[in-house]
Amino acid sequence: MVLLAETHPSIGIVNAYTLSGDGTRFRLKFDALPLETTLVSGRKACRCTYWRPPPFLRSTDVGAVSLRPCKRNTALLPNSRPNSDVSVFYRCLQTADLGFIHEVLSFERVHDDALSTEGRRVYTFAGSYLLDVAQYGPLYLTDVELRSRIDTLVHEYYRLLAVGLINFKGCAFWEYHKRVLDELGLRLIGIKLATAVMWKLLDLILNRSSASRSCFDVVSANRASQSCDCHEWPDCY
Repeated sequence: MVLLAETHPSIGIVNAYTLSGDGTRFRLKFDALPLETTLVSGRKACRCTYWRPPPFLRSTDVGAVSLRPCKRNTALLPNSRPNSDVSVFYRCLQTADLGFIHEVLSFERVHDDALSTEGRRVYTFAGSYLLDVAQYGPLYLTDVELRSRIDTLVHEYYRLLAVGLINFKGCAFWEYHKRVLDELGLRLIGIKLATAVMWKLLDLILNRSSASRSCFDVVSANRASQSCDCHEWPDCY
């Protein structure tokens, strides 16, 4: 990682594959880029992640970070959100490129006490992602693209809140997402939430295979289907 960053001074962040698992089951993460791609323009990388969930960006505490192109950004984490590590990419890659090593260079241990596990329970990524698009989107998207993307994400956000309501999510869930909406300058619209709940219930009733799984699994499957495949990479920018 360090060698790649030193070879290309324009690189601000270097990533690699991560092996994630609980000791019995494992999966490879951040494997969306073509094997021949080791250097990506920061703008292109960020534009791709604004149209799909980040398929090759990961927490900077396990990635090698070269601060040479990002010196003017004094604080490493730009906010205090649970997923602020992803926000670092959008800020740093304004003036730097992304380097990538196609090797497994880190391991993520999944367990019930992990912050990422709690984040999945509360769905913090969706809120943080929406806030990142609102804050950094103007740097990478046109006005038309930005409005379209935020409208889509807000619609999807109500679907997520509907899942939370159906699953009787507790105070932590609703307090977090209320803070997200407040930060965006939006208020929770009851009729939109009721409509999202109605469509989710209808979907569960009409699709027995979906009803046999938890709502969380349904959301996870939908999100995974939107991940950026390496063959689609040229279309991301």
